[in-house]
Amino acid sequence: MKHDYILIQVKDQGRGIAQNRLDQIFEPFRQENRTINRMYGGTGLGLAIVKGNVEVMGGRIYIKSEVNQGSTFSALVPYILSDHKEKKKIKKKLALPSGYQLIIAEDDHLSQKLMKRFLAWAGLDCTICKNGKELVDSVDKIMRGGDLTPIIITDIQMPEMGGIEAMERLRKMQGKDKFNIAALTASPEDFQHYDFDVVLAKPINFDKLTDVLFDMFENISKSRRGENSKSPAPTSTT
Repeated sequence: MKHDYILIQVKDQGRGIAQNRLDQIFEPFRQENRTINRMYGGTGLGLAIVKGNVEVMGGRIYIKSEVNQGSTFSALVPYILSDHKEKKKIKKKLALPSGYQLIIAEDDHLSQKLMKRFLAWAGLDCTICKNGKELVDSVDKIMRGGDLTPIIITDIQMPEMGGIEAMERLRKMQGKDKFNIAALTASPEDFQHYDFDVVLAKPINFDKLTDVLFDMFENISKSRRGENSKSPAPTSTT
């Protein structure tokens, strides 16, 4: 079958990457050097995930870079035009319970936009925090107001304060009703022993996120009706 191709290029004017490190830059958990994580955060997974997604679609990804000049990432992806148009449907109707506020903690700007767009598409509004400190401060403000209870989705790896420390602080802040806290991570199997209600794999699968939120909302509704409902045991959703 004959394919056409889409060329996607991302250019920056950053610090650039040394030529002897270009072969390593797409490896999982690798950054150009150890100072990158300390200065800017991150896990070294972003490019590995992009490369995997591009190759799954039958494409290739390339990089050109010069130190102190910047980098150009090029992805060549095959495609076939289709006349069929299908509108994606949300499997379950989502309705945030009254008295609750949905809060997302995510440091990556693109992931913030995707999450907010999906939730708006599902009929939900949310507050975005860019790290764990902002998340804790936001929940503290909500609790002081006394009118709302947070439902929280937090990334694990964030600068300034990560998702684990934020979750531990939030657990100390909660009252008799335990907060619903879901975690986002590229390695969910490593975080099952922490006190999250559910651990979701990144890149995020929005169908699974819908299921998790639906279950949380249902449990809240059952609790209000006086029915027996237990918070789900921490699970990995990959």
